[in-house]
Amino acid sequence: MVHAASPGLRSVVVSLHTATGPVNLASETYPKSGLLGSGVTEKRLHVVADAPGLNLAEGTATLRCSSTRMRGVLGDRRARPNWPNR
Repeated sequence: MVHAASPGLRSVVVSLHTATGPVNLASETYPKSGLLGSGVTEKRLHVVADAPGLNLAEGTATLRCSSTRMRGVLGDRRARPNWPNR
């Protein structure tokens, strides 16, 4: 789950970083719905990686979730993933 304070999320990207480089597993963009941003302040993503279909190499990998949040007319800021057990 990713959480951002008002005015809301702008985008979320989930990627898997392996020895051969990053592979995007999911991404979503939330359009601005006025001066107050997107209004989307929380998003839960369910990601299933098809390792054979993505031609992933064997070995260690790091799952990353990155996001940006809207900041009204001042630009975007990074939002924080809200991981379970934190």
